[in-house]
Amino acid sequence: MPVASGPQLLVLAPSPWLLLLVLQPLAAGHDAATSDFSTSAPTPPSSLLLENDDDDECQAAAPRDASAVDGKEGSSSSGSCALSALQTKKRKTLAQVEERARQTSEVAGQWLPSSWHTPSSQSAMCEIETGGTCRFTSCNSNRNAECVHRRCTCRPNLCAKDGKCQIPSSLFKVDVVKVSGGKPYFPKPHNKIDTAVCLSGGGARAAALTIGVLRALENLKLMKTVDALSSISGSLFASALYMFANPSMYKAGSSKGQWVGHPEPLWGRASDPKELSLSVLDYDTSPLGTTFADGWGGSWGTAKDALEHVIPNLVKDRKDYDIVWRRLMRKQFLKPFGLTDKDALLALDEAHVARIKAANPQLANFTFLTPQPGKPKVFVMGAAILAVDGKRKTDAASFQISPDYIGTPFYVDTDHRPLYTAADGKVGELSAGIVGGGLIETFAFGGDAPADQDGGFDRLPSPSRPFTLADAMAIATYADFLPGESTVGWTPSHKYWPIGPGNQKAQRYMIGDGGFIEDTGLLPMLQRRAKRIALFLFVGPGQQLNDAVDFCDLSTRISKGSFDPKSFEPKGKLADSIYVLFGYGYDDGKWHKMHNTVFKQNEMFHVACGLQRLKKQGKPLVFKAKHAVQPNPYWGIQGGYTVEIAYVYNDKIPEFEELLPLDTQKSLTKDMKGFPTDLPAGLYMKPRIIKLMAAQAEYAVLQNAKVLTKVLGSRPWWQR
Repeated sequence: MPVASGPQLLVLAPSPWLLLLVLQPLAAGHDAATSDFSTSAPTPPSSLLLENDDDDECQAAAPRDASAVDGKEGSSSSGSCALSALQTKKRKTLAQVEERARQTSEVAGQWLPSSWHTPSSQSAMCEIETGGTCRFTSCNSNRNAECVHRRCTCRPNLCAKDGKCQIPSSLFKVDVVKVSGGKPYFPKPHNKIDTAVCLSGGGARAAALTIGVLRALENLKLMKTVDALSSISGSLFASALYMFANPSMYKAGSSKGQWVGHPEPLWGRASDPKELSLSVLDYDTSPLGTTFADGWGGSWGTAKDALEHVIPNLVKDRKDYDIVWRRLMRKQFLKPFGLTDKDALLALDEAHVARIKAANPQLANFTFLTPQPGKPKVFVMGAAILAVDGKRKTDAASFQISPDYIGTPFYVDTDHRPLYTAADGKVGELSAGIVGGGLIETFAFGGDAPADQDGGFDRLPSPSRPFTLADAMAIATYADFLPGESTVGWTPSHKYWPIGPGNQKAQRYMIGDGGFIEDTGLLPMLQRRAKRIALFLFVGPGQQLNDAVDFCDLSTRISKGSFDPKSFEPKGKLADSIYVLFGYGYDDGKWHKMHNTVFKQNEMFHVACGLQRLKKQGKPLVFKAKHAVQPNPYWGIQGGYTVEIAYVYNDKIPEFEELLPLDTQKSLTKDMKGFPTDLPAGLYMKPRIIKLMAAQAEYAVLQNAKVLTKVLGSRPWWQR
């Protein structure tokens, strides 16, 4: 994305950002970036430096044995790290580098980064130095390299090309699944979903509430019967770790160790509202909670994080600003659980990994990250494909990330018209600007379009670098949070191409937070025809149920025909994440929620009436309803079946607050005033707020255990 040259004085907003005046040097210069989350190591003995002191830019790459890369003898078209005839710089064989690494480990073993391994796993020869040096600082982040022997060097399995460490170019054998109006069928296990849990967005507020939800559902043993977990935006801060983190790998930072007890589940110990004094709330937020707990809390904690981590990396990432959010996700959320492998590909389970490696021998030495055993078989991280990189974000389409598959089911074009075939004007060809059409296996995402992109078990050009869990989180949680988005371009971008007849070249698209188009995670589950759903709505400021509106009266009048629901203006009266599902869509230029109708309009008043009655009683807002799913061609939802939904709506619960110790009740009128909806919810929250929010969500679930067990519990096969 083009960026103006020369120093720029950047004023940050919202309000805490206004205090930060950042001089942003954008002129080219010496490599200054650090590797993602490690500090520079001490300089090794000069006798151990590699024998090539040239400081020239990226050196030429030696040709790799094509059979070792593609698994197909003599496949010159898919060989990687090709050497240009004009590039005559010295090459170093792996044996030279390995010998130097061996000497270094003997003489100065402590100097090598702990994550670095000798490249013995690279069975063929390729250039592993990107060019440039790291004598005084670490390698520029866009090189995707590590600083070894004062040189920017590729990690195992990667080769240097065009100044960056990349996956050796080859063709991956990949399952490309066509999902369109003419073939609305998802691949296994996405095609057999009965029960689902949907977690909405809402920044750190959503993350804190998610902890309590997962804790309660786990203690009720209900997560064992959940087929799918669908998560959007802030709830992913907790749900992604719930799916992938191994509790035994958890290591709290020294500054956060006081906020967690050992040993305990990821979601923490069960809580009792009567025992939640301030001294208890300020300790043990759970391992998941420590990732966004900060004494500054809210927006100020986010601003402090920007000062400590984001701003120092502006210069380091000057060529690729969309790296910043990925680095932040890796450091803040993944690092405490040992999930920082920059090259770990994603897969469903070990059996899936075995199939991938059997079909792609060139990936034999790659690490794969899979969800932990016992978790829901389907995990969907909701995102939105926004616009071609460098263009204005005037529209959005659903983009879904799972450990096994990734992409946009069903066709949508840039004018937001639903398309049931890929033909538009030219029969049998993909139309210009179209996105969607299906899914590909996640490990292969990010490469160029294949010669045939109409689905099936295809051979796809490999991506330049691995698509990791940090990439998935960066995509699905970035909603233009950082300042200067239109100028700098922080939004993650990746190569993308649609699935269908004909050919459309891959383009680099900006892909961001799913809340741009749908903030509940519900619609991807309706696409997969889930029949029983627990929908958790972590609403924030201005989204509470408005007591001035009598939804029960309106529901009665609608049933008698004396009130037309089309005349109702829902804004400010309940959460937009609900009313857009019932035909009250909107598009304000940033949030594109015009096409999300899936239920009859009059049914919204029945749901709101049930929630409002509970609110007047001071109880948790949990209400169960059945809906006839309406066809939605934009989302490819066929409709024609009944779904049962337990709505769990975040709002004040006086019944819960009355159980709290007096010092905590007083705090709710002072430093925690606005709890649980109106407190700032950026990347951080104060520990006491996290723990109290989790406890309230836990309380709401446990007090409605019968309702949620009926929706999520196991049933005989003939009742499914």
